[in-house]
Amino acid sequence: MERAGDGEPRLRRGRGRLRAPPHRGRPGRGHPRPHPSRAPRPQRDRDRAVSDLLIGSIGNRRAPSREALDKAHRLATTASVLLGVYLAALLGSVAWYALNPFYVGRTPDIVIGVAFVVAAIAFASWKVAAYRLVPDLSGAPADRTPGWAAGGYFVPVMNLWVPFQIMGEIRDSGDARALDSARLFEVGRRLPLGVWWAAWLSAGIVERIHGRIPEPAMPSTGYVVFSMLSVLLIVAMTVAAILVVRQQDEGQQEAAEVLARLEAEAPPAAG
Repeated sequence: MERAGDGEPRLRRGRGRLRAPPHRGRPGRGHPRPHPSRAPRPQRDRDRAVSDLLIGSIGNRRAPSREALDKAHRLATTASVLLGVYLAALLGSVAWYALNPFYVGRTPDIVIGVAFVVAAIAFASWKVAAYRLVPDLSGAPADRTPGWAAGGYFVPVMNLWVPFQIMGEIRDSGDARALDSARLFEVGRRLPLGVWWAAWLSAGIVERIHGRIPEPAMPSTGYVVFSMLSVLLIVAMTVAAILVVRQQDEGQQEAAEVLARLEAEAPPAAG
């Protein structure tokens, strides 16, 4: 390559036209071209995390039994469907009262109540089953017994944080921090849980205030505002709950799959 006195590369002639030599660090003669199928950063982070585990050790983590995983998955599907049914019943009731403002019956309220109880039972059942998977997937004992996953909502004061704490343990076991570090940077996998809990607490506060307001013969502005705010919070809570159930079930299933593969590829113990 010809160079000027100051060390800068000169233009050189080739096939009747002037060409600049390839710049350092750019694809060209003498420089390898990047592979076109190079994985994006999240995928590279994930592959690196899995490779680190392959090189190191999975510690006390292990894949739960297929029976336990299938049970949790079935309950997650059932809970998601029934939460959707409850949401449809709630919105249908709002539409019914909007179209029939002078209706004095309680049929829509009964339908909503039944749908809520059934969905709540399914949600609690899934939560207990998912919490049972935490010790295996995380490699450490859970902070509480599985009964707290359902019963934590009924203990005064503790119901302000225990249900959220347990859900966080389920999320972390599905995030599999050592298995998939890329997920720690995915806001979409963390946002629904925060929205669900914030909406749950806010809806409870609004419902208490709304319950203290006597229902007037002609709805007042304050009564209507609290009614609409309560409905909006419950809708947000239900939608977020559906996303939480689906994401956390998916995360636990994927983490178990990775652990099962690592266990299969691990060399046999000496002796």
